[in-house]
Amino acid sequence: MRMRLMAAGSTLILSAFGHLGRLGVKKGDRVSVGQQIGEVGKTGYMRQPQLHFQVRKDRNAISPLSYLEPING
Repeated sequence: MRMRLMAAGSTLILSAFGHLGRLGVKKGDRVSVGQQIGEVGKTGYMRQPQLHFQVRKDRNAISPLSYLEPING
């Protein structure tokens, strides 16, 4: 699982990507809406490629919908 810092301050917000096959950005990179940041992978005992995405606030899993906006396209 790879962790990426999304925001900092008094509260720590992390995004976690499990089974990520390839990471296309590095620490400090700025990303744009719609930009591909990685590729789905097939790691561990997975039979098919898949991705687990999670957002954590101070170590607690929270709904990512509070931090994501829908895009049209």
